[in-house]
Amino acid sequence: MPEKPSDGIAVPLVWVGLEEAEIKFVNQIIVQMGPPGHEGEFVISLGQLQSPVLIGDEKQVKQALRSLPYVPVKTVTKAGVPVERVREFIDVLQRVVKNYEQQKSNRRTKTRRP
Repeated sequence: MPEKPSDGIAVPLVWVGLEEAEIKFVNQIIVQMGPPGHEGEFVISLGQLQSPVLIGDEKQVKQALRSLPYVPVKTVTKAGVPVERVREFIDVLQRVVKNYEQQKSNRRTKTRRP
């Protein structure tokens, strides 16, 4: 009889293709609660905003801005994520940012010493 996952057997996870995956720049994010029937999920949309090219003197640039109906954000990806994974994601991001800030602070301290 095959063993069930609840039998405590650990099978490692291997990320396949991670090195080959394209890295896309993202500077916009929308997080929405899941639709009816998916209340325990969040929909996370990641996008890329590129500022419009505005050429001319200050008056011309302001006129060009006024004539824009909108500035597009290109959708890079959209993912549905269960709330439990969102909590884990928040925790991981907070730890990574804390480590980044500590390293940045340490580098500043080292460069200030005579």
